Amino acid sequence: MEQVTLVEAVARMAMASMLGGVLGLQRETKGKPAGLKTHMMVSLGSAAFTLLTLQIFVTYTGSLENARSDPLRIIEG
Repeated sequence: MEQVTLVEAVARMAMASMLGGVLGLQRETKGKPAGLKTHMMVSLGSAAFTLLTLQIFVTYTGSLENARSDPLRIIEG
């Protein structure tokens, strides 16, 4: 895996925010707590953290194929 370009990172975060917004809108129409803005922010934060984790691994190992450990362990923590 190569480094993610800025355009690709923004597109991924926008998509995550949009999909989180869909879930939040559904909850907001049902009158439940944690609606549109909350779900959008949580989705955006999750996408940013995941992209950051992958970028750290690619930067320090050259690619995900050369990594000795699993980048998902950082995300799980």
